[in-house]
Amino acid sequence: MPHIVWSPEALDDLVRLHSFLAEHNEDVAERAMGTIRKGVRLLGRFLLSGRTQPKQDSLKREWVIRFGPGAYIVDYEVVEDTAVIGSVRHSREQRDEQLDQ
Repeated sequence: MPHIVWSPEALDDLVRLHSFLAEHNEDVAERAMGTIRKGVRLLGRFLLSGRTQPKQDSLKREWVIRFGPGAYIVDYEVVEDTAVIGSVRHSREQRDEQLDQ
């Protein structure tokens, strides 16, 4: 049976995302976290469903979780029967490699 493992960085991302939303609306923050948890549970059933990341090998993937007008992007790597979640970000956030260009 597939497993999900959250990296410390991904857990920090969840705290950051929740804090950002909670500053404006605690209910929306809680709904967003619930949506992310539900989306990741679904990912756990279908590990290879996420799209492959540009310029990455086929084991590194992105899982898109729709929320409101945007989405949350879960970056993960498949290791045997486990999805190792490396980061979670909102679709409007820039990725580190985009900032380096």
